[in-house]
Amino acid sequence: MTDHDSNARIEATLDRYFAGDERVLAMEPGQVLMKEGERNARVFFVQTGKVMGHIETAGGMRTTTLSAGPGDVVGVQSFFSGTHIAAQTIMAVEPTTVSWIDRDTWPEEAISIERALMPVIVKEMLRRQNMVAELAEQRREEEEQIEKLERYSFLGQLAAGVAHELNNALTVLVRGTAWVGKAINDRVAKDQALLRETYELGMTEGRTVSTAEARERIDDLKARFGLTYAQSRKLAQTGLSDEQINKIRNLKKNFDTVIALWELGATLNDMQLAADQAEHVVESMKNLGARGSMRREPIDVNDSIRKAMRIMHNATKGIEVVENYGRIEPVAGNRGELVQVWSNLVKNAAEALNGAAGRTGEIKQITITTAMSGGDVRVTIEDTGPGIPPHLLGRIFEPSVTTKKTGLSFGLGLGLSIVQRHVTDYGGEVGVDNHEHGARFTVTLPTGASTP
Repeated sequence: MTDHDSNARIEATLDRYFAGDERVLAMEPGQVLMKEGERNARVFFVQTGKVMGHIETAGGMRTTTLSAGPGDVVGVQSFFSGTHIAAQTIMAVEPTTVSWIDRDTWPEEAISIERALMPVIVKEMLRRQNMVAELAEQRREEEEQIEKLERYSFLGQLAAGVAHELNNALTVLVRGTAWVGKAINDRVAKDQALLRETYELGMTEGRTVSTAEARERIDDLKARFGLTYAQSRKLAQTGLSDEQINKIRNLKKNFDTVIALWELGATLNDMQLAADQAEHVVESMKNLGARGSMRREPIDVNDSIRKAMRIMHNATKGIEVVENYGRIEPVAGNRGELVQVWSNLVKNAAEALNGAAGRTGEIKQITITTAMSGGDVRVTIEDTGPGIPPHLLGRIFEPSVTTKKTGLSFGLGLGLSIVQRHVTDYGGEVGVDNHEHGARFTVTLPTGASTP
């Protein structure tokens, strides 16, 4: 028998035995159709509306056992049992109309009620079987969600404890960095104002000169001051102006001192910046799971990238970093979160480049570009690494997913997951693809200056 024949037979059975206005019952929400433990000698066909069934424990707790709507049959178990005692309570949950058959007043003599209603009962049994399977799947998903929430709760407690311990260490680091910086500044000879100026430049500005900017000055410095290529390259990285360099007496003689003082100041600046970012991470750990809890304000994305690159200075050694900053509008965000986004993306690119095998002779390069796109800020970070394996492209933002052959790319494998979380919280998007020479991440952030 085909499905069409079976459905036609069921329709004929319903039309024949459940038709008739004298066997139609209109129900209001909350009205009980049958009660658990009481006699039921009827089987009901739901025409319109919805009914729900439940059983009640000794403690008064209710467990849902049935949900039925138009076209479904209820009361089957008690109707065909030997006792005709209802095993559950069934009531309307919205305005409902049902028709019914009463076993005590069955009109047919030539055919038993069981045989006549068999097609309808088989359909109802199949429906309930499917419903049980769906409920089991729903329960499994709910249990998985509960387990996940429990893990998050544990991680939150663990993070709070770790954050407390780290905060104590960071307090020492922040205060110590500030004290060392001031102490060195006070001890630079008073008559060496230009050397102090060099140190202060490193301390206050840090490593703000890009590789490309330094490269443009090397030949000029070499020719003008009679320096070697290596010396010119180091001097170009300091950001000292020609006027400041001209004032340094016996530059060649004092060259190592000048560079050392600037390096010392720049390193202390890096330490202060890293400590500030670490404080942000600690604050984020305290608020683990509370999205959007950090204060937001208008942020210059270009500036946040520059700060991230200073933090990633050691991670990008030996890699040419090209920074193309466009004219862009501010975004409403948290500076620490944005620095975290760019740091993780740059770290991912650097690890891909440093871990690439069989690519000798090729330039290790990371290119960062910012621009406006349709009213949004778009940031692309691309590298000349091996790219991302196709089977991981769709899962790259999941926690613990790694592209490394061994170990974890991001400590706990959370780097790109954190990136996606922050960008999504800002109403933006982050995407990844492979270009001709490596991988490319694209972050789009809406402009604005709202503060929650």
